[in-house]
Amino acid sequence: MFSKISIIGGGELGKAIAYIAERSDINFSIWDKDLEKSSVSSIEECLKGAEAVFFCVPSWGLRSALSSVIELKPEGAPIILFSKGLEADTFLSAPEIAASVFSKEEVIFIGGPMIAEEIILGKGCRAVVSGKGSSVENVAEIFQGDNISFELAEDAFSVALLGVMKNIYAMVIGAAEGAEKGRNIRSYIFSKAILEMAGVVDLLGGDGSLAFSSAGTGDLIATGTSRESSNWSVGFALSSGTASEKTSEGAASIEGVCARLGEVVNEMALLSFARNMLSKGSVSPEDWEIIL
Repeated sequence: MFSKISIIGGGELGKAIAYIAERSDINFSIWDKDLEKSSVSSIEECLKGAEAVFFCVPSWGLRSALSSVIELKPEGAPIILFSKGLEADTFLSAPEIAASVFSKEEVIFIGGPMIAEEIILGKGCRAVVSGKGSSVENVAEIFQGDNISFELAEDAFSVALLGVMKNIYAMVIGAAEGAEKGRNIRSYIFSKAILEMAGVVDLLGGDGSLAFSSAGTGDLIATGTSRESSNWSVGFALSSGTASEKTSEGAASIEGVCARLGEVVNEMALLSFARNMLSKGSVSPEDWEIIL
């Protein structure tokens, strides 16, 4: 078990990791560009003596956050990532971004149903800790006890990509609720989304079978049934004609996913629906025909 960790990003997820660390008697420091969210006065102080560095930032800020610790990260400390989106310019996933800055062996990605607000309230979570480095099991030890549990997966890319896809499909599920489609149709969309997630991961060179684990099915259900989810909220707003000021990882990543898939994206009904919904900024009754 680690004795000290650093947390980069003081938002809800950063607070959730701090809660887990405190419960496990692990010392931690939080650094955020917003000093009001930080527990220390500088990033140097945050990283001093850290045995692991947790990056609790969205995909659009990940590369900058990683670059800021290149000269400061203690030797041997693994990089732990949670960002469930693709980088806008490169269409790279979080583990791919990190592997371009640090060695691949240092990179660990955590997926699964981990709604930060519920963790902070002590309601627990199921973390999928993925990677091939020697620190994977040490990181996993943090996520056990008091309704918090974990499972291991070697393929960090697949776990990260499933996180990206579930955000996109959560928008579709939110749209279905905004259109008052009912539980039966929403359940059908859930089942169709899981199969489509598996297909996308396989097509992009990953392990699609992980879609049926907590990294895929579990995370999709958690996000797709959460009204606090920014992804669900974006879909709901577009379908119901209400306003949403939330920024969504799914919305930011969909063009990257489509670019990586190429023309085969036209065979993905839910992905095509989500892309069309975001492009139009609305959903019409006729749009549902592609799914139903």
